[in-house]
Amino acid sequence: MKNIKQLSDLKIKNAKPKTKPYQLSDVNGLFLLIKPDNTRLWQMRYTSPTTEKKRRLSSFGKYPTISLSVARTKREKTWCW
Repeated sequence: MKNIKQLSDLKIKNAKPKTKPYQLSDVNGLFLLIKPDNTRLWQMRYTSPTTEKKRRLSSFGKYPTISLSVARTKREKTWCW
């Protein structure tokens, strides 16, 4: 079985911007996009069952306005696992 590591507040706070945008992944499609200007955006990638299984992207807002726990709650409300 694959070892799944959840994202933590400490890892988010210690993340530094790079020259290109990158992602810090949580579980079930949730990730934090970190841009070069240090903007941090919560996003979730999922497959829609109603639109011929197309990949979709949902955004939940900026960190720290939207905390890790709120982003996880929004992920659960957006998509039922």
